[in-house]
Amino acid sequence: MTTEPQDLRIKFELAPDEVARFQKHLAEGVVHKRPLHKDTLTTTYFDTDDLSLYEAGVSLRLRNNGSGHHVQLVEFPNGATHYASDRVEWEETVASERPNFALA
Repeated sequence: MTTEPQDLRIKFELAPDEVARFQKHLAEGVVHKRPLHKDTLTTTYFDTDDLSLYEAGVSLRLRNNGSGHHVQLVEFPNGATHYASDRVEWEETVASERPNFALA
């Protein structure tokens, strides 16, 4: 059985005055097993005019790392709940800053 590494993303919503305190906490309290890697990512979310994707719990977004690498992500519920663990996400490299609806 082969297992692939998986990303674990934890999202935080912080007030601007809490960011420095949080960064200090991470620097002091986390043992790093590999060198830190820092990227600046820009994410653009897309929806219909009537927000039908949002209403269905679907997220369509494009992520850009600033070097011309564009990734389209489609995330949707995979069950009765909207918990992160019950969601499915498809990720595909695309050629532009516009969604490729054939992939979605």
